Amino acid sequence: MLESGTKTEPYLKKIEYAGEIIVEYEDFIRLIIRTQNITNMSEDDLFQDFYLSLIAKPAPENVRNMKSFLYKAIINHLSSSCQRIRAYEKKIAKYQKNYNFKVNKIESASALLIREETNNNIFELIKKNTPNKKYMAIVLRYRDGYSIKEVADKMGIKYTSVTRYLSTGLRKVRHCIGNV
Repeated sequence: MLESGTKTEPYLKKIEYAGEIIVEYEDFIRLIIRTQNITNMSEDDLFQDFYLSLIAKPAPENVRNMKSFLYKAIINHLSSSCQRIRAYEKKIAKYQKNYNFKVNKIESASALLIREETNNNIFELIKKNTPNKKYMAIVLRYRDGYSIKEVADKMGIKYTSVTRYLSTGLRKVRHCIGNV
């Protein structure tokens, strides 16, 4: 421990007091969190978050019924956590709307494999049915994600040539896909 009189002493006392409460009432706290959780957060995350809130705002030492105090504190904490999460989600939704930004959803492994296989099949179809330069322009632009200017620089051709290759190559691909 640190010497008394240091700046950290009040914080250490808060941490120690919150730790004593957590040790004595852990099962009760976890039960309340588990049964009253209306957020998407895990029980452990909420438990740790509640522990930190007990450090920031300790329980009064003269509490008559600690379980009653903890129940009210946990319910209030869960409510404020839910409000924070909803406010954050609203901000993200507003950001997405304003900037036309899409948040990637986590795909299952099978969905990723299917998407990857489909993409590979499409690029094989493009390779078989388009001349080499048009194929390269399409691959660099749509598979590798380069801008048209970057594609032109990589291929050593003019910007307008790239746009023409892309246009005619994609027209040919659409025609081939329509015939499949």
